[in-house]
Amino acid sequence: MCKPEGFVPVSLEPDPVIEAYKKDIDRTLLIENLKLTPTERIQRLMELLQFAESLSEAGKRLRKDANVFSPNRQSEPSMNQQPDFGDI
Repeated sequence: MCKPEGFVPVSLEPDPVIEAYKKDIDRTLLIENLKLTPTERIQRLMELLQFAESLSEAGKRLRKDANVFSPNRQSEPSMNQQPDFGDI
């Protein structure tokens, strides 16, 4: 039997790297997600993005309010600095 041009044989043996990662994956969530239609999956993704945006806005408001209570603050903290919430 002649193999088509560009044919790449595939091993059916389990890949040890993939097997090592599988133990840390909750496949039930994947299965539940695959039960949804593509439209339902997009809708859930949009809801997740809206939630993430609302958390981001809440964080910005919190940082802004923290600056009100600590007028000595010059700028936003860097990744290595702890935020200064004053006497709160």
